[in-house]
Amino acid sequence: MPTEITKELLRRIEIIAMVYENPDTYTTNDLTTYFKYSKQNLLLDLKNIREMDIQIHSIKKYVNILGKINLKTLNKLLGYYISINDNNIIPNLKPIHSVFKNRTLSVFINIIRAINNKKILQIEYGLDKYGQRIRREITPVGIHNTGKTFHIHAFENDDENNLKIFSIQKIFDIKFTNKISSHKEFPNLYNFYKNSWGSYTGGELVKVELEFKKETGEKIREKILVDNQEFIETENRFILKFEVKLSMEFVSWVMGWGGEVKVIKPETLKKEVLKKAKQLINRYEKK
Repeated sequence: MPTEITKELLRRIEIIAMVYENPDTYTTNDLTTYFKYSKQNLLLDLKNIREMDIQIHSIKKYVNILGKINLKTLNKLLGYYISINDNNIIPNLKPIHSVFKNRTLSVFINIIRAINNKKILQIEYGLDKYGQRIRREITPVGIHNTGKTFHIHAFENDDENNLKIFSIQKIFDIKFTNKISSHKEFPNLYNFYKNSWGSYTGGELVKVELEFKKETGEKIREKILVDNQEFIETENRFILKFEVKLSMEFVSWVMGWGGEVKVIKPETLKKEVLKKAKQLINRYEKK
């Protein structure tokens, strides 16, 4: 995959979208007319698309993509294209900017470069028991927009068994080094987050069943919460089923629905919700 977003890359993504959605539809002449450029430039585009591991060819008149585009590739293509949307904002940019000031743009660019080039960063992150900043050496493997801020996923000390998450706005200082990681392949962040709730990726994987009142269930079923969700509608209720890693973030989400929801499964989630509810009641009943 390319590492730089250019107008040529965006045009190639548009070609992929057109051809993939409509097989046996577009000839090379159709595409050159649509994009208003030469056949030579189109052939160059097709060559570059094939270098993205997408088998696009002009066979028997029409330009077609052979086989399917896998989710990993599709995710990258969408990421490139969405990134140029003027309305794609970073809600928590102000606190990030307060840390890095005029370096903010270059910090993001250099983090992406470090990921692409497998280079190691030196950061100051967190405080020790004496209130001193902790210096860490990390190998960034991905950057994730949580909707509130950006998290860097990284191996601490280049150790693949020590994968941690660092919030960009909580980094005191960052230095970009020329040290190269010992790892040839990085983990896929899609798989990393596959069954997670929010930004927390730990916890036991459980099968969840939640019972919602009819009106609330009508609203929730319009939302995609996780990839594997299933809604079952009965006469006066909705049952939501899915698999998720049990975390405090998820427990808080369930409790946020108050009396509109009832936990059916698993028992561990029931107990956790009851425990938190009792703690909340006790706090308010104390004189």
